[in-house]
Amino acid sequence: MKDQRHIEENLQRLLREAYRARSEDPTSPGDGAALMRRIAGLPQASRPALMPVDLERLFWRLAPTAGVLIAVMLLLVISLGVTPASEIWPLLSYDAAAAAFMQSIIL
Repeated sequence: MKDQRHIEENLQRLLREAYRARSEDPTSPGDGAALMRRIAGLPQASRPALMPVDLERLFWRLAPTAGVLIAVMLLLVISLGVTPASEIWPLLSYDAAAAAFMQSIIL
């Protein structure tokens, strides 16, 4: 918290100095560019961790891998020719599993 407060105070001081030192011509590109360079030079504020594991970073690391895995599985299913009429499809559909379960109970 102390570091965050220190960074905010530095930013406020920097913005006050830039406001006082600005030229009367608001269209002057030099003042804005210098201010942006000074702001970019400030250290990055660290976000407080809400959870021990940074889920956002983990998600974006795994998202491309999940996309590739989905594409490979799709190509595999297409190459094997799995259609709703094939033998494997009833095993994957819930209705067929429920019907098979009911048949096993009756018999």
